[in-house]
Amino acid sequence: MNQDLSEEYKKQLANFSNNYVHVKFFHIDEELVKPIQNRKENYLRANFFMMSIFYRLFIPELFPQYDKAIYSDSDTIVVDDIAKLYNTELGSNLFGACTDSSIQYVDKLVKYIKDALALDPR
Repeated sequence: MNQDLSEEYKKQLANFSNNYVHVKFFHIDEELVKPIQNRKENYLRANFFMMSIFYRLFIPELFPQYDKAIYSDSDTIVVDDIAKLYNTELGSNLFGACTDSSIQYVDKLVKYIKDALALDPR
């Protein structure tokens, strides 16, 4: 998912394709991201705003043909068959998630998780 990825970078990324990995590009339209704005509360981890961290919110709208999807941040390494993760039973839950242990060091994020999401971030 991208908004302004150059053709050169798309070509470089596409070179990673093989029999097991398929690289496709999905343009994120300005109209789609219009509800998310460059607001103070969107600066959870840094002093700059990156729309791309919100792309995951659009997965259901962009890929309605799928009942289930895996979203993984670019700094995540999968060391086993990702199908095991995909086949995890979610029951009646809308999504599954894992702990991000780095958040315990970001006071602002800990406060957000406690106050806005009513979760224990530790």
